[in-house]
Amino acid sequence: MKKILVVGGEFSNKGAELMIHSARKQIAKTFPHAQLYLTPTLTSLEKIKESGFLPLNFPLFHVGYKSTKAFDFSLKYPFLMKQYAKLRGWADFEGDVLLKDIDIVFDISGYAFANKWGMTPLLNVNNLIKYITDNGGKYIFLPQAFGPFNDEQIPVVRECLELSTLTIARDRVSYENLINILDIAKKIKRYSDITLSLSVEDSSDRLPEADYCCIVPNVRMLDKGGDEWKNQYVALLNSAIEYILLNSTLNIQIVNHSKTDDRELVNQLGDIYASDKRVSKIFEENPLVLKRVLGNASFNLASRFHAVASSLSSNVPCIMTAWAHKYKELAQDFEVEEYCLQHPDLNKLKGLLNDVLNDIKNKELRRRIKSRNVANAERNAEMWEMIKEFTL
Repeated sequence: MKKILVVGGEFSNKGAELMIHSARKQIAKTFPHAQLYLTPTLTSLEKIKESGFLPLNFPLFHVGYKSTKAFDFSLKYPFLMKQYAKLRGWADFEGDVLLKDIDIVFDISGYAFANKWGMTPLLNVNNLIKYITDNGGKYIFLPQAFGPFNDEQIPVVRECLELSTLTIARDRVSYENLINILDIAKKIKRYSDITLSLSVEDSSDRLPEADYCCIVPNVRMLDKGGDEWKNQYVALLNSAIEYILLNSTLNIQIVNHSKTDDRELVNQLGDIYASDKRVSKIFEENPLVLKRVLGNASFNLASRFHAVASSLSSNVPCIMTAWAHKYKELAQDFEVEEYCLQHPDLNKLKGLLNDVLNDIKNKELRRRIKSRNVANAERNAEMWEMIKEFTL
């Protein structure tokens, strides 16, 4: 029975948690007799089990959240790190399966491997790959994005690619960033985001009652989007809310799609309209429920990547604001690149809102998006068949 570990996911970010659920469903379908594991440094043992996984009895940390010294120490001296982690209240441990027992690792990291995040994640993941492969395991990259990389990072990226079993980029830019470093087409492939094929139960439970659209803010637009977005982002979202209220009868749901990062932004926008019954705030903990909320909207205006992905994979038109290349690439995959705002432009935003508020245009967009979802489902099935072959 194969033992499969999923790394790179998080429970502090709804998109990253959605990735965990998506990975579990698709891995279980591809490897029906496998045991699936998560590291207990992510969350409680109870949460791991509720999510359909078993806890790994090893103090493995997210590659982006520990120094290279601490990460390497946990690999070399797991017993000591376990005692320290328990003492600090970081994690509890149980079970018999250690990291050396793992047969396959699926890395579903978010935007961790790029020059914006420095050397630490790359050095840590390189050490992790060496540990897994030295013990006879296989390592498969499925992160949200790759690159761009600086000159210092490129040798480490090359070694990661050489050591890993298979690397799957989710967009054209990420693929090109990799293939320019190591041109081995057999080991580096391109397929769409795996959450696009994640279906959720069709239920009206916990859904807003009246017709609505969603606004999904993202604090990364302020600290990673450059000065233009930093200075105009909140005002742009506020203008969008006012425009929707004036030009439609839709209610507006301002959705928190992170755990804590976006809470202040959601409250800031929502409090402006505290007296308007058409505007509400949603703080939902379950990412599967959030996907259903987004999937039942008339349209969405979203800045969180997986909120965009949840919308489009549900055939719902979505205007997106972008702080990284992955947004534009996703929009191109769905043939809706005109709905990706890479720079703050109120006039363009109003034009896009007119589109999605128009019934005929909205239905035409839904047909276009649906045709891409059919193609994505076929490609996703092809990808998992390929992964299965690589792990035989």
